[in-house]
Amino acid sequence: MDTGMDAYEAAVAGRKRDLLREAFRVAAATAGGASVADAMATHGGPAGTGSGGGDGEAPAVRVLDVGIGTAPNVGYYPPCAVVTGVDPSAAMTARAATNTRRRRPDVRLVTVPSVAAATTAAAGAPYDVAICTLTLCSTLAYPAQMALADGCHLTRDAEGAVRAAAPWAAVTAERFRVPGGGALLISPHVAGLAVKAM
Repeated sequence: MDTGMDAYEAAVAGRKRDLLREAFRVAAATAGGASVADAMATHGGPAGTGSGGGDGEAPAVRVLDVGIGTAPNVGYYPPCAVVTGVDPSAAMTARAATNTRRRRPDVRLVTVPSVAAATTAAAGAPYDVAICTLTLCSTLAYPAQMALADGCHLTRDAEGAVRAAAPWAAVTAERFRVPGGGALLISPHVAGLAVKAM
């Protein structure tokens, strides 16, 4: 997953950047402040281009990254992010920690093995944003997918599961095929944003 996903990440970079930028913008608006949005304006994409530090640094943004894997999303987080990464695979979380230190030393990462542990790690302070990529398909497993893609279930209705999970204030979703995916089984995707009801 760490070395074989470069072409995939390049293909989805624009969508991922826009979606995560919007997630942080909504979180800032919901919290009644602009500091997160301002931070995102200085860091809009991958490759560690963010800037942070100094007296005007934005307050910490608490991010829950469910299924963090090897931390491919870390390049999209604002420089003030404090990330709790959830993944049951110790090998994945070890790679996530290494990749975060290497690519985004301005982002603070704590990894945990389960959502229950992430809830404990929150210590009563809610997360501002929860991110989940290439994970919602992974609760049932076909034998070949278990071996090839860490348990991904190719026919799960991820959008339906998200819509049914809570009484959201708003849910937007878009179905698309990954450019260049051709006949690949991982080409069909759903991307969206669910906003918590207040």
